[in-house]
Amino acid sequence: GICRGAFSGCQSLRSVSIPAATRLVGPYAFYRCSSLRGLKFAGGLERLGQYAFSGCVGLTDVALPDGMTALEPFAFSDCAQLRTVSLNAQLDTIGSYAFQGCSSLTSIELPPDLHFLGKGVFENCGALASVILNENIQAFPPRLFSGCRSLAHLVVPAVKPPRLFDNPLQGVNLRALVVHVDGEFLGAYKQDVFWGAIENYETFSFEKKK
Repeated sequence: GICRGAFSGCQSLRSVSIPAATRLVGPYAFYRCSSLRGLKFAGGLERLGQYAFSGCVGLTDVALPDGMTALEPFAFSDCAQLRTVSLNAQLDTIGSYAFQGCSSLTSIELPPDLHFLGKGVFENCGALASVILNENIQAFPPRLFSGCRSLAHLVVPAVKPPRLFDNPLQGVNLRALVVHVDGEFLGAYKQDVFWGAIENYETFSFEKKK
């Protein structure tokens, strides 16, 4: 793997290609490499450590490799120019504040097998307009979308309305927000204390896991 803080603060580093033999990118490995523009993964990577690419303000797009299972807390926090993120199908865990402060990120789609979202994963992602969750996400942890003032479309495939902890949508304009749910379960959302107060719903039929 790449050890803790291996290239932390390396201002001249412009591109990185993570070799296939690498299983772990350690904590702070590329922390605040502000000139880093290109990031490629060859495959084989399983985890990104805490703050691994935090503060890499030059990154604009990231595609996680097949086989990766966990993003640890703050992995890409404060990557202010990061516009697109492609999450791989096997990803199971996104740690707390992993994309906090990614103020240029406009949309995100969670892979179907992801089960865990930490606190504040998308906190202060001010440009985030569209989010597609999966049916495994049955609770919103604290500050999950706090400060996401541009959030306009939220796709929620969960059968039951997700539970909310400590106002995870603080700063979201709920009057403008459109929540997309399976029409079969719209009634349950309308009867929920929080979700029932949402004014704008659109319904679709989601394909269920067999």
